[in-house]
Formats: sequence, C-alpha cells, structure tokens
Amino acid sequence: MKNSISNIWILGLVIAFILIFSAFIIITINYNKVFKMKNTLLTIIEKKDGVTRGSIKCGDTSAVNKGASICTGAGSLETMSIYLYAMNYQAHGNCPNDGNTWYGVNIGDAPENSEITSAGNGTFNYCLAREDSEYHTSFFKVRLFFYMDLPIIGNLIPINVDGTTGEIYNVSANNIV
Repeated sequence: MKNSISNIWILGLVIAFILIFSAFIIITINYNKVFKMKNTLLTIIEKKDGVTRGSIKCGDTSAVNKGASICTGAGSLETMSIYLYAMNYQAHGNCPNDGNTWYGVNIGDAPENSEITSAGNGTFNYCLAREDSEYHTSFFKVRLFFYMDLPIIGNLIPINVDGTTGEIYNVSANNIV
C-alpha cells in the first residue's frame, strides 16, 4: 500500500512537470510569432520611409499567380494592416502615455481601410508613434500586444512587444504619423 501511494505522487509530479514544460514551449512559440510580426512592421516602415497612406489600385491579372489581380500603390499603413490581417493577429491593447503622440490602428474586416486615430482611451490592434530628432531624421515606434490566452484561466498577463525603427533620413512628405 505504501509503494502504490508513493507511485501516485511521483506520477502526479511527472504530469505537472510535463504540463508546465508544455505551457512554457507554447508561450515561447506564440511570443516569437508576435516578435517576428513586430520586426516585419518595422521593416515596412523603413522601406516606405515612414507611416504613409496610399491608394490601392488593383488592375491587371498575374500570369505567375494564376490570374490573381495585381494591386499596387499601398502605403505602409495598408501594407502593415494587410500583413497583420493575413497573420490572423487579433490582440488588442492600450497605447502608452509616455510623452510621445501615439496613434492607434484598428484593422477590422477590411485591412486596406484601417482606421488610424490619435490614441486616447481605447483599445487598438497596434500603436504607432513618431519621434523626430534634432538632425532632421525620424524614428518610428511600434507596439503590438501579446496575450497568454489559457483555456480555463483566460488572459493572465498582457505583454507589450515594442520596437523602434532605425533612423529614417528621407521621411515621406505624405506621412500620417
């Protein structure tokens, strides 16, 4: 009887360890996905010379992409929102209040028509800010949100994933941030 009870305790410890280790791996993988999305948004801003809005024009069909419509003219805001929509990013959070003017973006069902508003008291899919330096260059900040959504417990701790672009020398004239 004594051996069977001690075996049950050992089995319970093994199961608890497996659950904790599995949760750690799952959280790490999901956080890595949000971190990669943040880096992609920063790359888009740097390539488009700031946060710009364009007018998407879809026209000719592509022979390479089996007749799919080719769309051009998207600004960085549309490109970022379409990318996050395609990655199934749905987290929401509040923009920081750190002295910079932050703008919140909600993707919605049509990411090419994303709403960008001055961040007040609201929740947004992601946040953007511009910081000008004294040398006529700009830095852009991006904030994404990550939640550990556990089935029984729910959202435990909201984690912010922040990033800053490198210096952008030729900030686009039609910058919206």
